[in-house]
Amino acid sequence: MKDDLPGVSQTEFEAMLRRYVAKIGARYAPVLAVLLVIVLILILVPTTQPTSNGFGAAVGAGYGSTAGGYAAGAGAGARAGGPGGLGADGVSSAGGGGADGAPSGTVTSGTASGLGAPGNAGDAANGADGGNGLASGGGASGAFGSATAAGVSKTGVTCGGGARQFGWSIHAPYCQPAFSGDNGGATAQGVTGSTITLTYRIPDSAEDSAIAALSGTANVSEPAMITDMQTYINFFNKEFELYGRHVILKAFKGQGDYIEEDQGQDLGAAQADAVSAKDMGGFGDVTFALGASQPYEQDLATEHVMSFSAAAQPQSWFEQYAPYEYSVQGPSGTVSVSDSAAVVCRRMAGMDAIFSSDTLYQHTKRVFGIIYPENPSYSQEVQQYESQIMAGCGLKPAKVIAYAINVAQYGNEATSAVALMEAAHVTTILCACDPIFPILLTPAASAQSYYPEWFAADFGDPVSQDYTQSEWGNSIAGGLPSEESATSEAYKAYELANPGHQPAEEPPTSPPYFYVPYYTLLQVFEALQAAGPDLTPYTFEQGMFSLPPSLPNGDMSAGHWVFGTDVFDPVVSFGLVWWNQNATSTFDNKKGTYQACNGGQIYLVTDLAALGGPGQQLDCFGK
Repeated sequence: MKDDLPGVSQTEFEAMLRRYVAKIGARYAPVLAVLLVIVLILILVPTTQPTSNGFGAAVGAGYGSTAGGYAAGAGAGARAGGPGGLGADGVSSAGGGGADGAPSGTVTSGTASGLGAPGNAGDAANGADGGNGLASGGGASGAFGSATAAGVSKTGVTCGGGARQFGWSIHAPYCQPAFSGDNGGATAQGVTGSTITLTYRIPDSAEDSAIAALSGTANVSEPAMITDMQTYINFFNKEFELYGRHVILKAFKGQGDYIEEDQGQDLGAAQADAVSAKDMGGFGDVTFALGASQPYEQDLATEHVMSFSAAAQPQSWFEQYAPYEYSVQGPSGTVSVSDSAAVVCRRMAGMDAIFSSDTLYQHTKRVFGIIYPENPSYSQEVQQYESQIMAGCGLKPAKVIAYAINVAQYGNEATSAVALMEAAHVTTILCACDPIFPILLTPAASAQSYYPEWFAADFGDPVSQDYTQSEWGNSIAGGLPSEESATSEAYKAYELANPGHQPAEEPPTSPPYFYVPYYTLLQVFEALQAAGPDLTPYTFEQGMFSLPPSLPNGDMSAGHWVFGTDVFDPVVSFGLVWWNQNATSTFDNKKGTYQACNGGQIYLVTDLAALGGPGQQLDCFGK
């Protein structure tokens, strides 16, 4: 790999890469399955645990128990209807009702669907909850988040009865009648009577050259991403009800080094960039997650600028910085640990390691080991992981190994880790690794003729093609299969936005990452519509909480979204894939790609029993 960096010595390369891996080791920044193969996708420690009886514990207040229930929300007379809880048999029970804003408020029920029965719809008077239908938890956003608002939208849809604003997205908000009248003018920082300003910090780091060299064809083109973002903004301005306003985007070159920031350095520059976003009139910031950095996001909150780049942070972090932090770039850390533990206990524990290419292991009951980067946060998360699989199925890993986030040591650490795993008779490695370590770990295993099963994160096809294929051909991952980008919702929306043209983020000039700005902006615009004309960070938050869940049929590449009180990251779904070293990737047309396990079924954290088992092997590799 050194040869890919002409003019850079081995020592310089290792130093750059070490700093970069240290940076991603310090981040809470996983993204969707094929978003960026250079971003660490480790699971975070959950603050609370989802249970088979409901989703409430998983994401905070606002979700019903088995019997449904109310949860407090901000604003006058605000109560949120929770989705139905899941009983022991996995059948949804009725959700809690939304409170009327006044005794005279009209209450209308929606139709039970999805995860449970819907909450009731409250009248818009006196700050009441909007209706939430289709199993969504409700927030206090009045008629602007309601399933029952009457009238015709700017898109020509007749509103009411749970109608959606448009038909091109499964995540569309409830229909909002076209607005006329006074929107209140400058209701908040970054808001005028005619505009809502979003900022974008163009990332810059001394390590960018190393990142580009490592990621190769998977690297992001920032100019192309900004171009696609502007195209989507122009389209969304026409499709969403923004009450006489339109969104404008202002990009700026930051002073801060985002990699240094995530190592706790150069924090003054991060703060200066957050002040710049505020001074530019930013209501919110939509910087791509990799270049945002956690300090920058926190400084934005301090400056009362909203951020939408906080991928996979724990629930407690979102609550700490509320109402300024949101994300849809992958399930929250609160959700992910439970997903992984459920897969291990339901579909792997107590069964033979049939996905190994070692014939002895194929007839040996699985023995598990964990490999992870040595870091206090990750040590804590691994302890949580161990606790969950012990509680779930009485499983204790035979070996747990932490490796130092130091690329100069990766070769020796990989060799040692493999030897220790084999000596402990581990058949199945739970690899909570960064995406770089397996580049050295898999050849170390092959050199020792050790061919275990691997259960890891899906870092995407390009980087997985760099792993030793005889090893990675035994791997299962949490993620989604690669697919033709032209079939995605994001691509189809782009065609509506800019007919006859392709996104700027398309090969050969850029990987097809246009879905990143698409889904980020979709979340922003949905909440802007649900917030109503009196736009502030607090009405935005309540608008977000009141949004309905994703419709059941359509492109699930961004996951299933379920909102409710204190839901800042609504992604609640995941899939399972296996690595086919002989198939051609539709993502980059090269050999090696992820393919679906279990018939491509998508699972919800609200119903982990749908995984099947226990005692039922995963349906992967055609086995």
